[in-house]
Amino acid sequence: MLDAKSLANLKEAHPLLQKVVNQFMLDFPDVKFQINDAQRGRAEQERAFRNKTSRAHFGQSAHNYKPAVALDIYVKPVQFAKWAPYQMFAKEFLSTANKLGIALTWGVSWK
Repeated sequence: MLDAKSLANLKEAHPLLQKVVNQFMLDFPDVKFQINDAQRGRAEQERAFRNKTSRAHFGQSAHNYKPAVALDIYVKPVQFAKWAPYQMFAKEFLSTANKLGIALTWGVSWK
């Protein structure tokens, strides 16, 4: 189950992203994750750019649409030094989207 902040962030996401997240939670109920970000306004996007957590300025990010067409998802417990849990999560998450006929790209795959 998602925490309150994650649920609020999910509500800012495109309905197709919401559908994938909800199906993922049904398919993988034991996988713990949080949605750290969805829609970003100008200030949040420029902060993300300055902090190097985004390579995009405001207006260049999928997070800037309303509803957002991007999510920042973290596997719990959050451990940035361990890459394997994120790779496994992404594989299953993208598989869920594919099963629903929804084309998604994992942000790490962007050039």
